[in-house]
Amino acid sequence: MRKMVEKIFRRYGSVMTLLAADGEEEFRGFLQHVNSRSRQRVRAEWTVLGEVPDGVYVLILPAGVQIVAGDRVALVQEVYMVHQLENVVYGDEVLYQWGLCVKEGGA
Repeated sequence: MRKMVEKIFRRYGSVMTLLAADGEEEFRGFLQHVNSRSRQRVRAEWTVLGEVPDGVYVLILPAGVQIVAGDRVALVQEVYMVHQLENVVYGDEVLYQWGLCVKEGGA
């Protein structure tokens, strides 16, 4: 099953760069914007650096990528901060990982 999932990443995934504290690593994965209608995203959120961009992104990546919450992922000149990660397990093996990200930057 894991080989089939890895084939999907190789064939259809976008090339992304993991920007971790210990260096950079390229991998293929999927990043998709998720429209959130939750109450927390209805109101604008501001920090000392400006407005926090609206929206959350789902990141799906291979099991072998060493990534943790707080790392950043670059895709086509945009950078996304990883907030949460989970493993997807089938039987006794990890098939892939998924996480939630927000786009870095703001007004």
